[in-house]
Amino acid sequence: MPTELILVRHGDPAAGGVEDPGLSEVGRLQAQATARQLVGEPLAALYTSPLRRAIESAEPLAAAVGLEPIVEDRIAEFDNGQVYYSEKHAAEMDAGTAMAKLAAMRSPEFRARVLDGFAAIEAANPDAAVAAVCHGGVISILVGAAVYNDSLIFLPEYGSVTRIRSHGAELRNLISYNEASWLRAP
Repeated sequence: MPTELILVRHGDPAAGGVEDPGLSEVGRLQAQATARQLVGEPLAALYTSPLRRAIESAEPLAAAVGLEPIVEDRIAEFDNGQVYYSEKHAAEMDAGTAMAKLAAMRSPEFRARVLDGFAAIEAANPDAAVAAVCHGGVISILVGAAVYNDSLIFLPEYGSVTRIRSHGAELRNLISYNEASWLRAP
C-alpha cells in the first residue's frame, strides 16, 4: 500500500509585508471548514510547517481528529525567516522582490529540502494516510514532482486540499488538486 499525503494549504494570512503572520479571521474560518471536511479521514499522523499560519491552520484539524501535530521544519515555505508576501499581496512587492521570491520558490535547494521532508514523512508512515498543513510553494513542489514537471508553479487556494499517493520518493501520483468546494459560499 502507498502512503497517501493529504496536503492542506494554510488559511488566509492576516497580513503581508511582515515576517511569519498568523491567520486572518477568514483564514481561521477556512481552517475550521477544512477540519470539518477531513474529520472522517483515517489519518495516522498530522504534520505541520513551523510557520504560524500553518500551525494555526493545523489546530482545528488536530482537535477534530485527535492527533498532536508534528512540526516538520523541512516543509516550511521558501520564504521562511523573511518578510511574507502571498500571491494576494503581489501588488505590494517591487519587481526585484517579486523576481527574488520566484527564484527562491524555484531553487534546487528549496525543492530538495521539501522532497527530503516528505520522504521522511512517508518513511515514518508507510501504508498510511497523513495530513500535512503547509504552503503553496511546498504543495507546488510536490505536485510538480507527481506530474514530472518541475517548471510549473501551482498555487492552490487557502484552506484547500491536494492529495498525492506516494509509492516511494521517486514515484508519486497526483490524485486531486485544490479541493475546496467546502470553502465556497452557498
